[in-house]
Amino acid sequence: DRWETSDSAFVHKLQDSLQETEFAAATREIRARDPNFDMVEFLRDVRRDILPVMDAYLKGNMDVLKEHCSSEVCERVEAQQKFLKQEGALMDSRILDIKEVHLFDVKSFENSPLVIVRFALQQIKCVRDKYGNILEGAADEIQAVDYLWALQQDSAGAYEGGRFLPPRWILRECQGIQEMKQIV
Repeated sequence: DRWETSDSAFVHKLQDSLQETEFAAATREIRARDPNFDMVEFLRDVRRDILPVMDAYLKGNMDVLKEHCSSEVCERVEAQQKFLKQEGALMDSRILDIKEVHLFDVKSFENSPLVIVRFALQQIKCVRDKYGNILEGAADEIQAVDYLWALQQDSAGAYEGGRFLPPRWILRECQGIQEMKQIV
């Protein structure tokens, strides 16, 4: 009781240094929701999902995106695709390689854990008009692009066929954080 009600500046400083970090609190919440959670395995799963999700993201494949992404991400991609269609343009992007998938941060957002993952893609970015003429980029221009994914954990898992399925992770945000010039 004395510890918590102390007016000592030294005690307050010591209490502040012992406070749980946001990273630790969010990680604790992840494990409370899924006691078997393993960050290494999670990152392996994310690496496996990058190719189909980013391919769908770049091409506007809404069926795939609706399985993996929040409604906000889906709405943004639909708006981008609508704009391209109005302009008579088509995105002709291809992913060539995925590199450097690693944990960037863990925090809480809207009372739910958020894992932020950073990865690099080598991709071809090419925008064509309806006749196939290139409007932006080039058919053989390879770009290295770093992305951040913010993945948010559902609040609870589910039981299916008598076994527990851990809480689902959805892509809450996808941002390209840097585009480098042609590398080949």
